[in-house]
Amino acid sequence: MDKANNHNGFKLIGIVPLKDCDQKFCKNLKIGTPYLFYNNYEIQLDDAKTEVKSIIINLSSVPTTMYNLQNGIQVNVSAIVGANGSGKSAYNRY
Repeated sequence: MDKANNHNGFKLIGIVPLKDCDQKFCKNLKIGTPYLFYNNYEIQLDDAKTEVKSIIINLSSVPTTMYNLQNGIQVNVSAIVGANGSGKSAYNRY
């Protein structure tokens, strides 16, 4: 298997505050709204917004090996951006 298709690692693709989520974790986040760290994923919820039904992986236009080092270390780069008060700190607080 080539390294570009190796899916054995852990990747936090985003968060979704669900219906019974404690308010201290939500802050400015909306219940049932997926907040994704990568644009090539989709998270689908059930109608009651209490659980994740599926996660869809879309093909990325950016090569998955773009930032990998020559010594074999695989590197992913992500950033959290948004206006002041939009909830960026809520991602990192807990």
